[in-house]
Amino acid sequence: MRMEVSDEDFKLWIQINLVRHMLSMMRTNEISHLEITPIQATAMMCIKTSKHAPTVAELSRWLMCKPPTTTRLLDRMEKAGLIKRERDGKNHKLMRAYVTQKGEDVFEKVVYSKAVRDAFHVLNSDERAQLYNSLEKIKKQIEVSTSTMQKT
Repeated sequence: MRMEVSDEDFKLWIQINLVRHMLSMMRTNEISHLEITPIQATAMMCIKTSKHAPTVAELSRWLMCKPPTTTRLLDRMEKAGLIKRERDGKNHKLMRAYVTQKGEDVFEKVVYSKAVRDAFHVLNSDERAQLYNSLEKIKKQIEVSTSTMQKT
């Protein structure tokens, strides 16, 4: 027996989750030959698009992981030669992550994803902007809610 979901917010959440899962599966298949995991690709994207070389704490917030999890992720990426970590010039307690040349080469292949282009080509530029802005609003609300929950 099929159950109809009546809550509009829940229907939207299901749709977002399904699309995210499908994109993730397509992306995993697409990058599997590059010897990089989706979370490593996401971490490299965060490092590359940051205004400065990020710390473990910053990456943890962006990836929504705990710092020990992020540290283990960076350990594996450093071992694979994708990133390097160096002490901060001003605060030697901080370690900052940088993408290596090997990481740059892999990143170039990862960032120009056919799977992502194929998925989003059905949207025109206005629809893409509207979707981006809507998701950004939701993301900011979640960040506010999450930070409020952590303070209590």
